[in-house]
Amino acid sequence: MSGASSASLRTELYTCMQVACPYCHTKMTVNVGSATDTSKNSVQCLGCDKTFLAIVPGPVVGGPFELSD
Repeated sequence: MSGASSASLRTELYTCMQVACPYCHTKMTVNVGSATDTSKNSVQCLGCDKTFLAIVPGPVVGGPFELSD
């Protein structure tokens, strides 16, 4: 590798979880990381645009995404 160390190439593992908006009940998926920092669990709803706290076992690291049929 020219100029980059292998330590700088980090891959974060995550799992996809389904969450539902408590306001409009729109279901969506979020990517949840393996770290224990749950301070980043605010999700903006795809349906009503309101923000809610996702109760998941790790930090939300991606999404929300529409559910695929």
